[in-house]
Amino acid sequence: MSPDGILNGNGWKPKGMHWRTFERLQASHDADVNAALACM
Repeated sequence: MSPDGILNGNGWKPKGMHWRTFERLQASHDADVNAALACM
């Protein structure tokens, strides 16, 4: 398990979660991280 934080990796798909849901959430997370880093 990796430490928490926006600069660390995205992590792994939880067992039982559909790939489409995981990819949608990951894309949303990546967009939020990019927006936060742009403001810094």
